[in-house]
Amino acid sequence: MSENVYIRIYEDATLNEVIEDLAKNLFLAHHVNQEVKSDIQYGVLKKCIWLASILASSTDEDHCRKVQLFAMLSYLTYRDNIEVEKASLLLLSRIGNLTAVSEHFPFFKRLTDSHEDHFDALLSLELALQLQSKTILTSEHNYLVATRFQKDLWEKLNEKRHVSVSAPTSAGKSLILKRYINRLQANAKKNNFLYIVPSRALINQVSEDFRRSLDGDIEIRTSFIEPPNVEVDHNHLYILTPERCLRLIEFAYENAIDVSLIFTDEIQNIEDEKGRGTTLEYVLTELAILFPGAQVIAAGPSITNNTELFSNIFNKDSLSAKTELSPVFQIKTIIKPNGPQKLQVILKTRPKVSRQFEMDVDYDLKKLITIGIGPALSSVINTFAPNQSSIIFCPKSDWAESWALKNTPQENTLEIDNQTAELIEFLQDEVHPEYFLIQCLRHKIAFHHSRLPDLVRKEIEDGFTEGRLTKLFCTSTLIEGVNLPANNLFVISPKVLNEPLSPFRFGNLIGRAGRLKDSLYGTIYCIERDSEDKWAEEFYDNALGKDVISASNKSIQEYTKFETEVGKAIRDIKEQKHKNTTILIRQKFLKSSTTLQTYLESKKIPQESVARILKNVRESLKDLRIPFELARKNPSIDPLLQDKLYKAILESGIDNWCIHKNEVFDARIKGVDLTGSYSEWPFFWQLADLLERLDKIFSIWYEIKVIAKVDGLSIRNMCAYAVRWTTGQSYRELIKEDIKYMAKHSNEKKRINPNDKNAINKRINTVIKINTQVVSHILVKYIKLLNDIVSSQMNEEQLERFKFMLALPTMLELGTRSHAVLSLISRGVSRSVAMKVFDIFKQVEGYEDIDIIQWLGNQKTLKIKSIYLRYLRNLKLIPTN
Repeated sequence: MSENVYIRIYEDATLNEVIEDLAKNLFLAHHVNQEVKSDIQYGVLKKCIWLASILASSTDEDHCRKVQLFAMLSYLTYRDNIEVEKASLLLLSRIGNLTAVSEHFPFFKRLTDSHEDHFDALLSLELALQLQSKTILTSEHNYLVATRFQKDLWEKLNEKRHVSVSAPTSAGKSLILKRYINRLQANAKKNNFLYIVPSRALINQVSEDFRRSLDGDIEIRTSFIEPPNVEVDHNHLYILTPERCLRLIEFAYENAIDVSLIFTDEIQNIEDEKGRGTTLEYVLTELAILFPGAQVIAAGPSITNNTELFSNIFNKDSLSAKTELSPVFQIKTIIKPNGPQKLQVILKTRPKVSRQFEMDVDYDLKKLITIGIGPALSSVINTFAPNQSSIIFCPKSDWAESWALKNTPQENTLEIDNQTAELIEFLQDEVHPEYFLIQCLRHKIAFHHSRLPDLVRKEIEDGFTEGRLTKLFCTSTLIEGVNLPANNLFVISPKVLNEPLSPFRFGNLIGRAGRLKDSLYGTIYCIERDSEDKWAEEFYDNALGKDVISASNKSIQEYTKFETEVGKAIRDIKEQKHKNTTILIRQKFLKSSTTLQTYLESKKIPQESVARILKNVRESLKDLRIPFELARKNPSIDPLLQDKLYKAILESGIDNWCIHKNEVFDARIKGVDLTGSYSEWPFFWQLADLLERLDKIFSIWYEIKVIAKVDGLSIRNMCAYAVRWTTGQSYRELIKEDIKYMAKHSNEKKRINPNDKNAINKRINTVIKINTQVVSHILVKYIKLLNDIVSSQMNEEQLERFKFMLALPTMLELGTRSHAVLSLISRGVSRSVAMKVFDIFKQVEGYEDIDIIQWLGNQKTLKIKSIYLRYLRNLKLIPTN
């Protein structure tokens, strides 16, 4: 068939008009409760089916998307018409989407169960061949009906070559990867697989998904701890952030370890200019060098240059598995005020084209928006999706909480399920009885952001996925990869913090609308505040695919400016992308000037600029004394600043830079009462003294205030939080102490009322943010650097004497001093659950010599709350009943 025929059908006025009518009718019937008798004549519908059947033969994804849209709309509109269902089924099979058919078409189930011919012989043969070609045998006894994209990805993975993947969130790439890893680990032992997630918020979700889907003897770990010196005969799957990969890289520099597969998700994060992008680039580059035999897979959404990006990062060629076609479709709407008690509703099925109509409502949307976004959202949600699964996107975490509360009636709590009731009880016991989330949960509403404890975030995600929670107010964690599709998505402010979303990020966000297990489609509601607003239409009409350019490449392409910046001290470089790229460039130069020259030349900048950058880097590092083998262990910290610390330690000796265990180690002593030398002080004061000295070199306080955006936190405040965190205190204990301290703060302006709910919740969020970002990330970064330098100069006696100090980064990151608890957390167990298990475990005689994982695996009963038991069973760490 000629391309011109496909284009004429794609642009056919009748086909497009029928699609628009079907979409409007579906929206009115399911979202406005307004039954509309379709005025589409059956003869016209049959003509459109004929046109779509021809268009389905095209390989152009835009053409296939239109066929899918028409087929699904027709089926949903004429569910009782068996001929329309059969036609829709055939259309979807021709474009390679039998996945949707197998999930939602009753006729398909009858067809495959009975093996009867419900079509004529030729069409029956066509369908049988399509089904055969899209069925994947993922293991000896399991098969999967896949989409065309999933089958293509599966075949390319099984070629054992590198693969670069570009596909929307709902395309099902994660499912295929899980099945592929399952096949690999079932056929081998002693393999190490690495799955890189963009943030810690994703670690638990991904690890639990794998535990549910993987068979056989495989150990899943969520942090890299040096393997024991014992022979193991099972596979390992490491699910790590880029930062946690650094420990694996450091271990691999000096020890024999093999990794057979490396998968990195959300590869577009390499663009991040605030530090994450260059860290990810460094990690991926080093992994490719250290494990040259590993199969590498990189994935992200709507990346137009996926193979080129892969080559730039890994210096390897890759097969491309690419699609923009999701197995579900979306109804895209714009809702805006159109006078008192009237809404203008705009429906879009394709770019530049829309249908619109007016609706009468019992509220004034424009007036409500001026009062507050929360009440306005409540009215719109109750109009279009009162009892449906809905995600509401929020630019900030405090907005997520306040908007959720505004959607929560003060009276008449709903009847809730047992698991939600258990979560409420957990929050009362482990966080605070006045936590705002409790009030929301009683109305089947929740908020979701980075300041939630791990277990709470997990319970909310499960509750929403299973339909026990109906409204979820989310921040940008949605864009960053958390897999939470919904039937409806509401957007009223397309920003992250104060920064407008790009069309690319907006496209990634709205990809969350539509989950195949529930429905063939999802609905997006963009709420504009005024009839003159146009932002939603501009987002919908813009092409969402883009070339992804790494943060370092963006910086280096400004070579005229960068060649000067690279020679400056880090504090004198104004732009964050240039700061982080300078650190990356210096690391590459320390490896070898040839390495840096090759890297710069690959960026295709003028040779004169390459020479000037090399000259300025060489000049800036000429007095460096720190060995490269030390500097490379902390690639996100400027080597020049590392060198300052290195020289200071050489000058004063390692004893003055270590934590000393002593008789008053855990004592609480006021600063004025300190006696003796530094080594005789309690842990708190030794740590405070160390951090104050580190702050003079690295400006830690500035990083926390300006970059992490945690205000009003002194170095000694940080130490107080850090010490309590390492002792294993629960969030409830940490929050209680914090509120008590803030209620008696010496600065009257900072003092709070300990009975004020708003003040309590502000402190809850602050305490969680301090522990998850300041203590577990920023302090860990600098204490680890300090340890790397001092340990390189220690003899055997000192290594033993300062073993607490050397373990401190892990203690700070994971929030415990207990080896048993560290072991649980490294297996993906939430800190709060690990502490509860340890409370029972330490009552066992001789527990110090018992492996807690093995002990736990033998416990048929544990005297802890069912929320903990359910969590441990989901992780397959305790037997199921």
